[in-house]
Amino acid sequence: MGYWLSEHLCVSYALLHLSNGGLKNPNPGWDSQRLGLSYDY
Repeated sequence: MGYWLSEHLCVSYALLHLSNGGLKNPNPGWDSQRLGLSYDY
């Protein structure tokens, strides 16, 4: 349950971030790692 929840939040966060122009994020460290994880599907 906990693993699925974290994966779901990662995807939701990535989609929200991309819809807000996440690819132009000025602080790429933590956020890009989260986005990178979500892209591995």
